[in-house]
Amino acid sequence: MFTGIIEAIGKIALFENKDSDVHLGIHPGKLDLAEVRLGDSIAVQGVCLTVAELDGRNFYADVSVEPCSVGKRILFAHTGSSPSRKT
Repeated sequence: MFTGIIEAIGKIALFENKDSDVHLGIHPGKLDLAEVRLGDSIAVQGVCLTVAELDGRNFYADVSVEPCSVGKRILFAHTGSSPSRKT
């Protein structure tokens, strides 16, 4: 259940164009990834991202950047740290 409580401040570790989408890697700061599984949702800047990949240090999500998408507005408006919440 989404609590809305910020658990950690993360940083964008990878921003890779992938066709019309972006493969986004996030280093979650103090958020413990030990219990995170593929398919879990983690809120970043208020947008729930589905965990598509884990490497023990970062989690990765594929984000649509279609015109006017929420993901595009969030990703391109923000280039530094991102509050991360496990939902």
